[in-house]
Amino acid sequence: MGLASVFAALHAVLYFISFGLWRNWGIYLESIESIILGPKVGFIAALIGSSIARMTKPDDFWMLNVYQLH
Repeated sequence: MGLASVFAALHAVLYFISFGLWRNWGIYLESIESIILGPKVGFIAALIGSSIARMTKPDDFWMLNVYQLH
């Protein structure tokens, strides 16, 4: 579980690095997480990292980049 927490923290940090479009670098880490950690633990690391990043920096976009109407 120690490696999963490292990847979750890395996922949360990479969420803040964007290259202008709607994607961030955390998206590209998800496949590497599942290759290294396996499908179950990689999913948990991505879920925890994404949740922490979304709680730290919420935005107006929700899942799959569909703009949430208010």
